[in-house]
Amino acid sequence: MNLLVSGTVGTITSPVTVIARNDAVITKISCSAFYGTVRGPGAFSSATIGEFRTTAGPIVGELKVAGINAANGSGLFCNGDLDAIVGINGTANKPIQVSGKLVAGRVCTITTLNSDVSFDRLEAGSTLRINGSLPSGKTLTFGTDAAHPGLAGQVIINSTNGAGTWAGTVRVGGSGGTPYTQSALAGVSSGSLGGGSVGVAPFGLWSRDSFPPTIGSGASAVVGLQSRDGFSAGTAPVIVSHYGAVSSSSSSPLIVEYNSAANQWDAVPPSRISQVVSGRSVTISGITPAGQAPLNYGLYRARPNGSVLVSAGLTTGSPSVVYPAEDFQFKLWCFYGANPNPADVNDDGIVDGSDYILFINAFSAMESLADLDNDGIIDGNDFVLFTNAFSAGC
Repeated sequence: MNLLVSGTVGTITSPVTVIARNDAVITKISCSAFYGTVRGPGAFSSATIGEFRTTAGPIVGELKVAGINAANGSGLFCNGDLDAIVGINGTANKPIQVSGKLVAGRVCTITTLNSDVSFDRLEAGSTLRINGSLPSGKTLTFGTDAAHPGLAGQVIINSTNGAGTWAGTVRVGGSGGTPYTQSALAGVSSGSLGGGSVGVAPFGLWSRDSFPPTIGSGASAVVGLQSRDGFSAGTAPVIVSHYGAVSSSSSSPLIVEYNSAANQWDAVPPSRISQVVSGRSVTISGITPAGQAPLNYGLYRARPNGSVLVSAGLTTGSPSVVYPAEDFQFKLWCFYGANPNPADVNDDGIVDGSDYILFINAFSAMESLADLDNDGIIDGNDFVLFTNAFSAGC
């Protein structure tokens, strides 16, 4: 079956429906723009498509086929926006290239990926779901150049919560952009991608994308600082970020604990904090009841409250989120109040060379650890504050 048209097929107000009768192969659809539905005789069938191409406009509507793999086709090529619900209920053996954006609210689901996929932009609110793995040797590419990284939406790998893995590459900023593996993504924030994320289900904690960010992991982790006064007043909340959307039926999806002594963690009463789940994040704000002091300054951590915080937006299932052994740690700090030691950067009670190295490295990298006056800007004021305190040995 072929549909070859030099102009537009269908319109916004008069969409068409293309059905592969008796599960026949759709060899090729080519037109300037397409408005309508392409599918087999059922919601999902064994009908496959070899090539679907628009030469100068969008694909708007719905595409539901068993695969993009006909022997004499070359793949899916949309020279415009992909404003459609896409379901490939089988294998995509041919490339998928969208010279436009996956429109907000749209979902593209691929059961088995065995080809490269590229979008000029995955718009915020759009989702690319791969039910299985991103296989080795295959690449997901987003964006057109460094100034337009292109990944503002969500990519989900292992969207059926099976055994899918991230073995291939995600490239951001076009074909010459930055390549990411799963481990490399942990070292950057969502801002490096364009505001979006790539997550393998079940989703995990994204420490670097959280606020304040935790840099590194385990014993070598550099824990970000947060203003105690701001946190308690709710003006500078702690944001715990994940690699994909999360949801919870509980008002306390995380347990927040205070490090009151060596190896001792005391739970912060739920009445003293507010937790709001939205998108990929849990936002934690302090509450200071009348007549009570703000929360103590020092080291805190957040960890899942049982299994009530779950991965959302998957093709099937809602598995609990997965946190590393060290959980998410942050420091509440007040430089002009309870804590007189802004030079004690590592909070060990001693001002020494390790504090100096930690601050200089953080300042050079423009990391929040160096924002000593908590004004949201890392500048000369922070440097002067540190050096004066360090010289005084306070």
